[in-house]
Amino acid sequence: MFILPNHPCLINGQLTVREEGGAESNSGHAVVICGQHGEPIKPLSIPDRGVSLGVHATFLLEVGIHIVECKQRRGEGTVVVYRVDNPKSSTEPECLEWHEVCRYQEGVDDILDEFKAAAQAAWDKAGHYHCREPHYINAPVTAEEPRRRGW
Repeated sequence: MFILPNHPCLINGQLTVREEGGAESNSGHAVVICGQHGEPIKPLSIPDRGVSLGVHATFLLEVGIHIVECKQRRGEGTVVVYRVDNPKSSTEPECLEWHEVCRYQEGVDDILDEFKAAAQAAWDKAGHYHCREPHYINAPVTAEEPRRRGW
């Protein structure tokens, strides 16, 4: 067990996690959420107005949720995929257990094939200057949301 890459929070008594992040001038950090097999999942909510480098989508924390975290600086970085092991056992975020599933960093590529699309989305988001939108969600594009991409 280690420091959570994305601190779960309670909304209406249910644990949630968030897609967030983006890039600044020469570094970036991003977190995207995916399902049990690396597939994009439907968010609980998307803010009407995205905040630069802020929260861009909120997801209900359920069995099978994976969190993909990317940190990069000047084109080099790390991508790590985490799995939550006991989301239903507690409503206390501090009691959750998380484990690393796979990672990519300079010279080491252990990202499983099923998580490659999510890892790429996290990498792209971490390089997206002042990102204000979700990059890896399962939601339709509508006429009201022409800026949103990556789905």
